Amino acid sequence: MHSERPRHAVVTPHRRLAKVDVVAGFEAALAAQAPALLWRDAEAAWLAVGAVSPEVAAAFDATTGVGEHTGLPAWVSAGGFDAEHSGPAAPAARPLPEAAEAGRWCPALVLATDGRRRVVGSAGEAWLARLSAAPAESAEARAWAGALTALEPQGHFEARVAEAAAACAKGPLAKVVLARAVQALPPPGQRFSVGATLRALWAAPGSVTVFAVAGREGAAFVGASPETLVRIQGDQLRTAALAGTRPQAPGAAAALLADPKDRAEHAAVVTGIRDALLPLTHGLATQGSPSARALPGLIHLETPISARLRADVSAWDVVRALHPTPALGGWPRAEAQAWLRAREPWTRGLYAGPMGWVGADGSAHFVVGIRSAWVSPTEATLFAGAGIVADSRPNAEWNETALKLETARAALRTVPDGTTRNMNLFAGLGVA
Repeated sequence: MHSERPRHAVVTPHRRLAKVDVVAGFEAALAAQAPALLWRDAEAAWLAVGAVSPEVAAAFDATTGVGEHTGLPAWVSAGGFDAEHSGPAAPAARPLPEAAEAGRWCPALVLATDGRRRVVGSAGEAWLARLSAAPAESAEARAWAGALTALEPQGHFEARVAEAAAACAKGPLAKVVLARAVQALPPPGQRFSVGATLRALWAAPGSVTVFAVAGREGAAFVGASPETLVRIQGDQLRTAALAGTRPQAPGAAAALLADPKDRAEHAAVVTGIRDALLPLTHGLATQGSPSARALPGLIHLETPISARLRADVSAWDVVRALHPTPALGGWPRAEAQAWLRAREPWTRGLYAGPMGWVGADGSAHFVVGIRSAWVSPTEATLFAGAGIVADSRPNAEWNETALKLETARAALRTVPDGTTRNMNLFAGLGVA
């Protein structure tokens, strides 16, 4: 902890504001091509925008007191799935603003919907003034009703599934997670609205974390992830294995719990997470057997995992150790990653990467960037994946990914082309 702050660091006392519309603020940051992360989980909702140096951020915490901002991020992160993959970029991916290209940054301003704020230095004050004065999208948004276009033919994807299943049957590969992408285009005279799409994700049922990462050219990576990579509070660590999927139907939960293929896929994820956490923790505990977790349209197998974090281990250490879990890449990790680098036709970019934040007190929450899409005014690209084991069936995996694509597809919203954005952050339109 720094005992003195640099002279150029301006510190703003902690004050609460009126309820704010963080989605409107995100749109304003997006228009300015600024680094920004919007976040909504079960405990808080906030917008982080702009960037300051780590030294200025640390000096701010030293001066104001870490407890002033408990639950608000000192760092935010939007990491890629696989930094070593050198293939073509994910379809329709947009580069991030320069300050965010490293995958993590210290925000200049954090605004929570409950009125809490973290304003770091003159950069934070400038962003607060800028967002407060920004002009709101006035047109009523419409749900998108077009047809998705697969960017990889069904036959090609199913051939990859068959190849992966054969590799798993042969060993040492036990599981590999394949991804696919689809494209959506707005109707004539309309454009996609990132803000309206975010509001639809926000309003959808289910226990998920809604996130949005600002890219360039008016595009944002948005999603509603059901999968926690890690949560840390004090020395308490929580995560969960989430793998094995069935469509919602009468009796589906019992069938999923009894299915050997899904149980084997899930067990690989539990093993991978345990092996990654054992060197970093004490008292690692897992639920004895998986339970069925219901989400809109889908049921997953889930096993909660908890532990106490070693004193010399940071949240970043945990994220590096866990990502990608076998639920996103496969198992064993090295073999699965090598298999994907050789055969996946594009790099995933932010899809399935770690999204989250770390507080000045070491608290943290990261999810994985699934049930997600890149959305720009002129197109949207949606992503989904499926875990493949030895007895996976190609057509069933295609159908599973189609169900997973529905989260982002159902949230897509359009507005008339040329609609004026009116983004007054403090207009009383807060999203609770």
